[in-house]
Amino acid sequence: MKKALLLVAASTLFTLTGCTETNLEEAKACLADAEQAISDYNLTKADSILSEFGKLFPKSSQQERCDSLREVLDQEYKVIEERRSIYAREGFKAIEEQTEFPVDGNTISISNISEGKIFAGIYDTGNSVAITMNMYVLSEDSEPNIPEVAVYSIDGNQMTRKKTLMTDANNSYSAKSFEVGNFFSKEVVEAPYAIVVKRENNLVRQKPIEFEYHSIITYSGRSHFAKTLTPEDFADGQYILVHIAHLD
Repeated sequence: MKKALLLVAASTLFTLTGCTETNLEEAKACLADAEQAISDYNLTKADSILSEFGKLFPKSSQQERCDSLREVLDQEYKVIEERRSIYAREGFKAIEEQTEFPVDGNTISISNISEGKIFAGIYDTGNSVAITMNMYVLSEDSEPNIPEVAVYSIDGNQMTRKKTLMTDANNSYSAKSFEVGNFFSKEVVEAPYAIVVKRENNLVRQKPIEFEYHSIITYSGRSHFAKTLTPEDFADGQYILVHIAHLD
């Protein structure tokens, strides 16, 4: 009898505080989403979640955690403004190259960036040069979507988009590890250029093309890269500078 009364009292307390057993877990999940959004540099999404939290979960026992995340978010906004000021003053050289970074819960690793004459089994005999690299995706998803990569030429404090890079379908035997690249004119490759990733997994894995001894993995979609970028555009983390070449 005493145990039953305690359970009733606990249930009443949860109801009065706006935290039933059901929406307590929902509140925790909501804040977990906000925390993940901050980790993914999606501050607009995190801001929206935290702003709506009090309306969705009034008098929640998780309000203290919500307030803590708000402090973290506010600090991130301050860091972005400081970074934007530095980038505007010092240009692209002030931006740190990143070859490993989070994108929507996955971790992307870039390696073996190179310039050559071969990509996707094609050897160019003319004046074109292939910019290639390896991409590895660390993900709980067995078939993750991936971010798109683009090459921009650099002229002073402005980048201009040239081309996006393609997945080498001939060598993509894994859903998490593959080569990406594309051919560019010699003029583009010998001048200052940058390899840029947009922080969103917009390339969607398609059904594999099956052959006798292996299958080819292809992707569709696009990230709508801005035609031009300035150093300040990298301040909020939505564009990631992977590599800069030939910038004195």
